[in-house]
Amino acid sequence: RGGEDTVVDAEVAALRERGHDVELHEAHNVDPGERAGGSRLTVARRAVWSRDAAEAVARHAREFRPDVAHVHNHAYELSASIFPALAASGAAVVQTLHNYRMTCSNAYLLRDDRPCEDCVGSRAAWHGIQHRCFRGSLSGSTMLAAMQLAWRRGALQSVDRFIVLTEFAREIFERVGVPSDRLVVRPNTIPDPGFTSAERDADAPLLFVGRLERAKGIDVLLDAWRDDDPRLLVAGSGPLQSELQPGAGVTMLGAQSAEQVRELMAQARALVVPSTWYEGFPMVILEAMAAGTPIVASDLGSLAEIVRDPELGWRVPAGDAAALRDVLLRVAADPAESERRGAAARAAYEHDYVQPVVMDQLEQLYADAIAARSAC
Repeated sequence: RGGEDTVVDAEVAALRERGHDVELHEAHNVDPGERAGGSRLTVARRAVWSRDAAEAVARHAREFRPDVAHVHNHAYELSASIFPALAASGAAVVQTLHNYRMTCSNAYLLRDDRPCEDCVGSRAAWHGIQHRCFRGSLSGSTMLAAMQLAWRRGALQSVDRFIVLTEFAREIFERVGVPSDRLVVRPNTIPDPGFTSAERDADAPLLFVGRLERAKGIDVLLDAWRDDDPRLLVAGSGPLQSELQPGAGVTMLGAQSAEQVRELMAQARALVVPSTWYEGFPMVILEAMAAGTPIVASDLGSLAEIVRDPELGWRVPAGDAAALRDVLLRVAADPAESERRGAAARAAYEHDYVQPVVMDQLEQLYADAIAARSAC
């Protein structure tokens, strides 16, 4: 399951533990490019505005009678049609904006491996269509532009509170046109895995955890690190897997389970997050903080906000392999400093990101959304 699924599962469990009655409305999200049956036009039309999805959501709302309807992902099966349907049910409507899909066709704000904000604030994603930003497809990019317009029509009129994960994301969506008084910053959270402050071994490895794709900067990292002291462990799979040429000091572990990642994190000298896109709020960073592991991250977007340097870790210019190598050599040469920053990362997790703190924020946000809906 992906990052959004992990967030939803944990959120639902935490709400139920707090005594809330929660039901999930889920749709099996078949990619429009992979759906069998029906013309492409029909598939695209449903992704933009699905009457069937709206009716199904409205029926569920009538049966369950929720105080709050919280939407995490409406693409592609549900579509923006669900927002007015939920609002009409009388429920307060909340949406978490996990990524930048509603202003960028590829959701990354990235083009040609560089940050791109051409479509932020524009009435339609014409640049996304021109550059075929959705998988190089003209028709797919046009569909995404139509989805974004439908979201403006459906969500901006119906959603009482929008959740964004960082201040950086808040600024992006304010430019998109989301009213600032309906935007609330609330980070992701994970259950506390437990923490022991034991020192790492002198030869503790560096660690990368993530999808093996250019947006995650794995190619930059492997250009930067070919040493064998300390070793670099790479956990993950993805489209670049067969192309990457790791040096002698790099161990490719492949995809790892959540438990295996926690074990790796607890042993690592530092987690490396060399992404070339802005990111949302990577769960892997929370996992590192909870484990008392410092972070080396790209100095852009949400990462620059989350990873405070020199407190919690180190920041480097995105895409700069030489600068990344210099920082990693410093990390390797000074275990005591890594331990200090790792302890600060754990303290930040305990203060800002533990589940009780973030769930308190969510309950208050729900109360505010209900009050706003009642005042309409």
